[in-house]
Amino acid sequence: MENFIEQILSEKSFINGIYVPWFDSKWFGFDIGKSIYDNYQKCFFDERYIKSVFTNCKVIGFDMVKIWLNESFEGMLFDENGSVVGVEPIFISNLEKLLVIIKDLDLKISLCVNAHQEVYFPRDKSLYDKYMRFVYVPEETEKYITNWLNPILQLALKYGCVPLIDVYAEPEADGGGWKVSRGFSWKTMVRFINRIHDAVKAVSPMFATTTSSGAACSTLINGKYSNVNVDYLGADMYTDSGEFPGTSQLLLSKRFMLGEFGLSNYRTATDDDQIRVVKRYIDNCLKTNVAGAFYWCYGWKCKSAGEMHLVNSEGELRPVASYYHFFQIDRGIVAKDEKGNDRPALLSVLSPHALRWFGSRGAEFYRVIRILNDKSEEIAIIKNNGKTAEYPEILKYDDEQGTYECKYRIVSVMPNGDEVYSDTVEVI
Repeated sequence: MENFIEQILSEKSFINGIYVPWFDSKWFGFDIGKSIYDNYQKCFFDERYIKSVFTNCKVIGFDMVKIWLNESFEGMLFDENGSVVGVEPIFISNLEKLLVIIKDLDLKISLCVNAHQEVYFPRDKSLYDKYMRFVYVPEETEKYITNWLNPILQLALKYGCVPLIDVYAEPEADGGGWKVSRGFSWKTMVRFINRIHDAVKAVSPMFATTTSSGAACSTLINGKYSNVNVDYLGADMYTDSGEFPGTSQLLLSKRFMLGEFGLSNYRTATDDDQIRVVKRYIDNCLKTNVAGAFYWCYGWKCKSAGEMHLVNSEGELRPVASYYHFFQIDRGIVAKDEKGNDRPALLSVLSPHALRWFGSRGAEFYRVIRILNDKSEEIAIIKNNGKTAEYPEILKYDDEQGTYECKYRIVSVMPNGDEVYSDTVEVI
């Protein structure tokens, strides 16, 4: 029986993914629910903003997004001994809202059910040891499965938009520890990963599982993952060459994924550098039969946002988003019109004063249409200055007269007079 990922790969051959580990650095550990980290005090879930992010991922053309669920033990309820006793109620409620957004967008999502935790308690080993018992004590693992993992998997199964479960993000960080010895071995981590794989399959064999080494490919080459039982083994790669070892060198019996990838010299990289490196990665993936690759990461508006993000410091999508969009058009993932023209595609509209869209290669100009009370009005004509560009820039128009009741549509006008219409988009 093919699992969900095999079904997707039979249609697409390669999964072009984007990591959305959390939605804002200020929300880290609290973006979906509450956490023991601050005694369950705060949650920053913003349904409207999350819908905007996922809408953009869909419009760009990504095949799948991946999120972390339990950074800083978010969403996990513990008793006084550190045993996992349930799912934090706000977390499970908001996770369901998130999955509804994904399903409505006809998008797919991978859930990472164990984010590496060594960075969250760097100075307090006693707290780390207390709340990590579900990993290194077998009896506690079973409580974690019954009380936390299974309810989440049942919810994922209900909505049918979760084909891939990431069992552990960079497990080396906790299994043996990168920064300090955490008191349990890599052998213990392998036991945990394999038990979680079995638990996922017990809920549904259709779920695919993965885990990804945080040490690039070195741990795969030296055989450290040889006893790890998941459907897809991965590595997290950050190079400016976009190169990685082939599957024969990795000595894998399973299909390979890039769990994360990006630039290494991101602090000084330009937009052109970003496109160049991403293109190299994707080209190499297609040449070597890699199952999928998740770009790190979508990002957020932040003055210190790294150049590896899809979003720049002002909250605007970088030009690499255009590369992805037109690449997915040329793969046939994003549909053209019946005459073979690129359809313009409006990005999420959080405000009528900030319309953004992908245009059509070769278009002469664009008509911006506002729709209010079922009446359509042309409000702007935007010349296409980049009609010969390989990856045309994202176009912009601010509708100063617009309201939140408005809808919008873009019309690309081609040199022969043909008009190509976008979907009609509401303000979120």
